[in-house]
Amino acid sequence: MKVREDPPLRWGIVVGEIVHNLRSALDHLVHQLALANGKTPGGIAYPVLSEDPSSPKARDSTREIWENLTKRLHPDDLAIIEGTQPYKGKEFGVGQTLFALNRLSNWDKHNAIHLSGSVLEDSRFSFEAIQHVELGTTEFGHIGTFQNGTVVAVCACRFTGPNPKVQMNAQLAYSVAFLDGPSNVRGGDVVMALTRLANFVHDILLELGSSPRFNQNGSPPS
Repeated sequence: MKVREDPPLRWGIVVGEIVHNLRSALDHLVHQLALANGKTPGGIAYPVLSEDPSSPKARDSTREIWENLTKRLHPDDLAIIEGTQPYKGKEFGVGQTLFALNRLSNWDKHNAIHLSGSVLEDSRFSFEAIQHVELGTTEFGHIGTFQNGTVVAVCACRFTGPNPKVQMNAQLAYSVAFLDGPSNVRGGDVVMALTRLANFVHDILLELGSSPRFNQNGSPPS
């Protein structure tokens, strides 16, 4: 592979803004849920915990964080939020999506989101001997991140004349990836990751936004 041009640096800023807005939407939601529950919403946020605070083995700090962030919420709303938590297990895709969003948001705040056109999503190659060459074993099918000079296909050849020629046809599908960042998103397709995160936030907002504690105007009931 030959990388001729890296994505513009401004793309990292745009992606960081998208991630920030998605994460902030959850915090704004919790703020409104507290108001709808008749509570003062100061100092709360949408929790993201990898440890179950109700477990006997949970650390005191975990319990304290959970209590501080959720104590002003109605139990019915809290049950929905709890269902999205990473501590529910790796088999729950929703919890891992929240974890990815939170890690990516924190990375953008304290580091920087680096992008690179470096994820190969599909590759198909064919080789044809034209003259003075015999083709041998072919190895191909590289999928995933790549850099300039990454080998994506190898075809063994034996020359049988002075002017060997091989015809190669290739079809490649690649996209922009996270070059750096949290391990659970690094090397992943940016568009696919942002779409998954946006769908997750949309579903949470839709479910909790229809809480019966909101009136038809979307504000706390009088």
